[in-house]
Amino acid sequence: MIKKIGFIVYLFLIFGSFVAQAEEEAESVNIPFYFPMEPDIVTNYAALGFKLSYVRVAVSVMVSTANDLLVIEHHEPLLRAAFVALLGSEPEHKVKSSAGREAIRKECLRIANSLIESETGYSIIEDILFTKYIFN
Repeated sequence: MIKKIGFIVYLFLIFGSFVAQAEEEAESVNIPFYFPMEPDIVTNYAALGFKLSYVRVAVSVMVSTANDLLVIEHHEPLLRAAFVALLGSEPEHKVKSSAGREAIRKECLRIANSLIESETGYSIIEDILFTKYIFN
């Protein structure tokens, strides 16, 4: 009976050390958090001639901590307005090309970090992702 209890205690000690090691590894890994902006951003852009053109973009903002998600949620209207203004001012060739889309995404990241830094005093946005990108 004492051997069985000793064996059970031994198993708990081994299992406890594995759990502690797993928790330490999870803390050392930097897991990103994503804030999907809802609804999608839809705006007209500068098309050639009198053609009516629009772009629809689903945007997700990547941050490094859960607290940063709250900051992004609080400032979402500011970011949304900046993204709409940027997308609406881009020329047709830039909106419709892959290289142009990447340039727009990088510019959105730069503007978003600038706005958040001016509001909070520090930059928290790791990346901006376009998860849907539709244009006409």
